[in-house]
Amino acid sequence: PIENIQRVGAGVLCELAQDKEAAEAVETEGATAPLTELLHSRNEGVATYAAAVLFRMSEDKPQDYKKRLSVELTSSLFRTEPTAWNESADLGLDIGAQEEPLSYRP
Repeated sequence: PIENIQRVGAGVLCELAQDKEAAEAVETEGATAPLTELLHSRNEGVATYAAAVLFRMSEDKPQDYKKRLSVELTSSLFRTEPTAWNESADLGLDIGAQEEPLSYRP
């Protein structure tokens, strides 16, 4: 199934993104939009790998970008268990209001 291919692909990107330069290369090649789409996968592994890659790519971004990413990751990963996180919980980032679609332009 396509989900297995997506999981393996996202997993490889996750491994690559552990290196800062590789994470930058993944982003430069246009992976942000497809990874953001994969956040909404019904396959938990696909969504988790995509979230990890996006999180690693955000490390050098401005705080407002990190806040929007945190909201997106939290709402995507915990959509089936809304009580798993309270309003102030996050993924290691400050949560702020999501004002614009998730994108970063230097």
